[in-house]
Amino acid sequence: MLKALLNFNNKHHLFFNKNTLIVGVSGGVDSMVLLKLLASQDLYIIVAHCNFQLRGKEADEDQKFVEKTVLNFKNSKIIFESINFETEKYAKENKLSIQEAARDLRYNWFEKLRQKHKAQAIVTAHHLNDNTETLLYNISKGTGIKGMRGMLPKNGKIIRPMLAVTKQEIENFAEENKIDFRKDSSNDSLKYNRNLIRKKIVPEFEKVNSNFDKTLRNHFERFRDIELFYSEIIKKWKKELFEHKNDDFYISILKLKKTKGFKTLLFEIIAEYGFNIQQVEDIIRSLELNESKIFYAGNYRIIKAKKHLILSDTTLEKQNYFEVSEKQTKIKLPNKELLEIHVKPFEKLTKMSDKNHFAYLDMDKLQFPLVLRRWKDGDYFYPYGMYSDKGKAKKKKLKKYFADLKLNLVEKENIWILAQGDKIVWLVNHRIDDRFKITEETKKVFQLKIKQCKN
Repeated sequence: MLKALLNFNNKHHLFFNKNTLIVGVSGGVDSMVLLKLLASQDLYIIVAHCNFQLRGKEADEDQKFVEKTVLNFKNSKIIFESINFETEKYAKENKLSIQEAARDLRYNWFEKLRQKHKAQAIVTAHHLNDNTETLLYNISKGTGIKGMRGMLPKNGKIIRPMLAVTKQEIENFAEENKIDFRKDSSNDSLKYNRNLIRKKIVPEFEKVNSNFDKTLRNHFERFRDIELFYSEIIKKWKKELFEHKNDDFYISILKLKKTKGFKTLLFEIIAEYGFNIQQVEDIIRSLELNESKIFYAGNYRIIKAKKHLILSDTTLEKQNYFEVSEKQTKIKLPNKELLEIHVKPFEKLTKMSDKNHFAYLDMDKLQFPLVLRRWKDGDYFYPYGMYSDKGKAKKKKLKKYFADLKLNLVEKENIWILAQGDKIVWLVNHRIDDRFKITEETKKVFQLKIKQCKN
């Protein structure tokens, strides 16, 4: 067993002599064998035990058992850390299953311990059968290449040195070496998906293939290699399809649809942002519709616009309100934009740009402070250059103005309004309001310019 663990470790470079490791130990046979094997090496070990307070006295006895085991080692390089979680409360507050809540709590605490002890890695006792259960669970829910390759030997700071060892091999080693362990009664409950897979589904596969464990061991090794090749292809396609604009990513619908197997490609590209296969199918169907659609996944959303799928991070904080005084010279905006402001006498205005990111306003028509904000429903203005047959400026609601320009939702969200009270002064990067234009009577010009900055 030790030889198998060390060979697997050397192959995947999981840990080295003198490393400090956070080792998750529940008291069950898997983690107790893992602890025994690691304790035989030249390592500094922090035994981390979680009491999820889900099994009453039984859970408390597990905690005492693990702590006593650590004391019996009489080894200064092995220390004990434990924590009690209010798992049910956390699950309810965060709308998670008990298993999901326990996982979040466990790994968040492990990471805190790793930082506290400056450890190189977090070690878990996952084995080959756990990986098999993970594979079958992923298949039942719908998965891609990552789901097919199961858990990795190393995932960030988490390492799994027993991933190639079977449950039977672990139990045989525990019996031969008289390793004490605790039995978790919850492992027998079929209300948990993994227990159902382990007790009901895996045995049926073993009837078909008596070497099911060994077959899956080879499968995982092969699919890890397949994923490496596959991920490189996906990276190239992502680079080809993604166009970065401000904080958003634009995917050309036309270019996507011309790509062979674009449904699978889209799934692989956006799965890392939390979108599942069902959502991808809904997005694909929406491509044939004329109206806009929005799809959400955690902190991300995808807007199906006319020509693009627009991927946005909804957690990005954007300040949407700035006061503009007559003495200001610049204001830093989100998306690395900079508003430059100059006040100059009319006679010194020697040249005017016709670009939309410039605005020239009559200073005497303005009342400060002005406000720079995002547009809202009901806003209207009198677009400069848009006149009625009688030569008067025409009033236009921004909603209608945007519709005429065929702007998508993200483009509309990113538009700034320079306003004086309820009056729009400048629809930034588009048009000024006719009421604030400069004329021959203008004495001072309030000149503004929006530009992109590097920092």
